Amino acid sequence: MEPIEATPTPVQEWKRSQAQTSVPFKVPSGNTCLVRPVSLNMFLKQGRVPNELMPLVNKTIATGRQPTDEELTATPEMLSAMIDLMDQVVVECVEQPQVQPSGAPDAPRDVNLLYVDEVDLADKAAIFAFATGGVRDVKSFLEESDGDVQALRDVEGVQQPTE
Repeated sequence: MEPIEATPTPVQEWKRSQAQTSVPFKVPSGNTCLVRPVSLNMFLKQGRVPNELMPLVNKTIATGRQPTDEELTATPEMLSAMIDLMDQVVVECVEQPQVQPSGAPDAPRDVNLLYVDEVDLADKAAIFAFATGGVRDVKSFLEESDGDVQALRDVEGVQQPTE
């Protein structure tokens, strides 16, 4: 490889070109938010991907392709884990209005804040797919699993009621 004559890119310019800027995004409910794209690798590195999804996410990243329907077994555990990951992505990526984590069920809430469990599931799925570049068409996945989502009412740790 032959050397080229060029000036190295300054650090600030390099960082600016790597920065992800937020963009307006209209969700299925008709609301609009500012969403900043994010890589699922960040969630992996931080240990924030639920264990039930680790094999699927690792395979998706390794192969660079979306999972097949056969790979997406819609168990209550997998759906609960997917909702947990979607909640994390929504809190991390929605810049306006800022979305807060749900917190403890009995914790006092500020009526002027939007909590992640107040965001419709379809909106969360759309934000997740848009912000992450779509590991899978999550909205379609959840629609196909509608009956299974109803079973989540009784899964421990799921705080959002199903529709």
